[in-house]
Amino acid sequence: LAGDVTPPPGARSFSVDDPTPIATAAAPEPAPIDVSLVEPARRPSLVAGQALYADRCADCHGATGLSDGVFVADLPAPPPLFAEADTLREQTPREVFATVTQGRMDKFMPPFSEALTDAQRWDVAAFVYTLSTPADELAAGGEVYAASCAECHGVDGSELRDWTSPTYFAEASPARLYAAITDGVPEAEEHAFVALSDAERWATIAYVRSLTYDTTAPLEPEIIGAQGAVSGAVTNGTPGAAIPEALIVTLYGFTDMSVATTLTTTIDADGRFAFAEVPYTPETQFILAADYQGTSYHSDVVAFAGDVAQLEVSLPIYETTEDPAALRIEQLHTFVMFETPGVVSVAQMAVFSNDGDRTYAPSSGQSVRFAVPAEAAGLFSPEGIEGETYYLTPEGYADGRPVPPGEATLQVFYQYTLPYTDQLSFAQPIGYPVGEANLLVGDAEVSLNGAGLEDQGVQTIQGLTFQQFSRTGLVAGESLAFEMSGGVAVAAEDGAAGTNTLTGLATDDPLTLGLGLGALVAVAGGIGWWWYRGRAGAAPAGSGQKITQEDWLQAIAELDDDYAAGKVTAAEYKRERAWLLSELQRVWRPDDQA
Repeated sequence: LAGDVTPPPGARSFSVDDPTPIATAAAPEPAPIDVSLVEPARRPSLVAGQALYADRCADCHGATGLSDGVFVADLPAPPPLFAEADTLREQTPREVFATVTQGRMDKFMPPFSEALTDAQRWDVAAFVYTLSTPADELAAGGEVYAASCAECHGVDGSELRDWTSPTYFAEASPARLYAAITDGVPEAEEHAFVALSDAERWATIAYVRSLTYDTTAPLEPEIIGAQGAVSGAVTNGTPGAAIPEALIVTLYGFTDMSVATTLTTTIDADGRFAFAEVPYTPETQFILAADYQGTSYHSDVVAFAGDVAQLEVSLPIYETTEDPAALRIEQLHTFVMFETPGVVSVAQMAVFSNDGDRTYAPSSGQSVRFAVPAEAAGLFSPEGIEGETYYLTPEGYADGRPVPPGEATLQVFYQYTLPYTDQLSFAQPIGYPVGEANLLVGDAEVSLNGAGLEDQGVQTIQGLTFQQFSRTGLVAGESLAFEMSGGVAVAAEDGAAGTNTLTGLATDDPLTLGLGLGALVAVAGGIGWWWYRGRAGAAPAGSGQKITQEDWLQAIAELDDDYAAGKVTAAEYKRERAWLLSELQRVWRPDDQA
């Protein structure tokens, strides 16, 4: 129903990945809000309202208001038909705003008082009225207004009674306006336009209401049902390799980060594919996917541009290899944090590139491997699933994901703890060449030295202070080694679990600590900032909320916007986008979207 709002007591929750109803625990109802005191602060935006409706409402009410959303069958009663004009004719926008704000617990509609701002709820309230107004009706209403109303009320509706005022808009139901046209008003009996047909009056009312809306990016209601075309070709990036026969290609369309479209086809003898009727809205993003030799491949994230509703997309695939010779670690980041007396928390992130022309995908299902010190305890990856995306081995950690050719195509992140009693000898053999190794120590009092490590001074990351060391050019098989000693200033002195300065929660929650370390590692490495900037602030620490494909799509969209605005360089953009696409592949579950 809504991913980040509290469902009503005894309600059932749903997800796009798994629409099976799931029982949820009873939750207290939100405190009542006096909506009569909430005035629109600006003209409602139809563009914003459409995007919010698609994200928050369409799964139940249907994309075009036909009460045909994917969850309708699981509701106690079908939602109102917004596509029918009679549905909202007696209601004022304030009443619709009140319903959006408070929800309808008896109908399994959650309240959006916390999930949406006041302005966003007014945007949604305005948009739902447009679902029953075809473009031709709106145009006909404009003609009647120009001929019969504009002389007194002004071309833009701002004279006499200001129809452009959001306050007036909030209180006027379509039925009230119809009565004014039909019966006149006390101060102007000649206002009655008996010569107009019933259809002309309703069309004029729809046009008058549109004078209040902000249509900075003009919205045509029928755009919701628009269709475009997506075509392209599967290419095999391994020289001399053939295109497989009858490979299945799936097109996913995301509107406001929710799966809105899933289409499947089979490539022809030349490797080409075509989707002729692809539904979309202006906000829809697309990605193509195909499984080949046990590896899932994905295209870039694309969208229709302007009035051109056609896309040509390439979907590269590769042959596989069990030889890791082409792999290298571009960046290896190691964090050492002192959060609990007697132990140190170590988090490591490695960004892999594959300089070959084949995907590294061993038949064992375990790809890149890391050895960890023998004293390591609690080894895990907060971003993965043990036995599926990563494995614990006698030596340490093994990732379960393949490494496609290209730069920054795989990121590996794991953490563990080591005993620390004022001294630590650390030695970790790295089985791959490393371009740059960064070491950050979260306490200013300890001393550290190691072969090849250069002191980079003190760095502040996310409000925390670190000693920073770096080393370049490790060859495969060489060890990252250092000696650390000294008392710790930040650990709790009473022997109990310390306070996690990363999250403000106790460090006996390893997932919480892992997410905090993950954010620090990514920001320190200069990658992943687009995701952590939005996602880390939205997910409560320790909530266990998983990172989804929608999150990575959002991050890619934000990165594209920043690049277009000149906020990042071309080199940064290339590196960031490659990393984000690799993370999207990590969480992608095509079977879950079928």
